[in-house]
Amino acid sequence: MQQLMRSRSLSDEDIVRLLRDVEDGMRTSAICRKYNISETTFHRIKCEYKSMRNMKLAYAKQRDRHHKLLEKKLETQGLEIKALKAALRKKF
Repeated sequence: MQQLMRSRSLSDEDIVRLLRDVEDGMRTSAICRKYNISETTFHRIKCEYKSMRNMKLAYAKQRDRHHKLLEKKLETQGLEIKALKAALRKKF
């Protein structure tokens, strides 16, 4: 008789551990046994969270570009303030 897989959702911590096991080179069948999931579920989780990582990476790159732009604006404003202060000192 075929053993049925119990139905439960993995916690976030389990998913992180599962993905670390994948990165460490653990075999798919061993991971499925360890977390009591089917190979289909394993591949679904792996694909789903891989795409999330890519989205987070894209977001981080966008955030870094925005941060650099803000730094340039801040530097420009700092220079403008210094120039205005110097001009005011000369007038009075």
